[in-house]
Amino acid sequence: MELRGGFTLVEVMVATFVFFTVTFAVLSLTTRGAVAAKALQTKRLDPGMIAALITTNRFLEEGSQSGDFGDMFPDSSFSYSIEQVGTNGLFRVDFVVSGASGKSEDAMKMSALFFRPGSPPGSRFGGLGK
Repeated sequence: MELRGGFTLVEVMVATFVFFTVTFAVLSLTTRGAVAAKALQTKRLDPGMIAALITTNRFLEEGSQSGDFGDMFPDSSFSYSIEQVGTNGLFRVDFVVSGASGKSEDAMKMSALFFRPGSPPGSRFGGLGK
């Protein structure tokens, strides 16, 4: 009688247990990584988005403007007002971003100062202003 080498049932069960343990651990890590990546990609409404657009302007004029974010943030809107606060071309811009709820307490506000010496003078400094 010839003996063949092989695996016992206990060895197969241990190998199967180790295989599935490692497989589920890798799947768990992959799922956590995907959730973390999605959290990083969440778009958040922020007045800084509008302020970034203002920083590209070489000249500022007193006045106000409003608009929406289009498909990026439906039912959300923004407004900003520009006022000259110094004769040397110093402007204060007040930003307001309203979310989809439309409640005033949910609105985010931010003010920023911009130095644009080549801009026309505002109403407080002999200009026409708006």
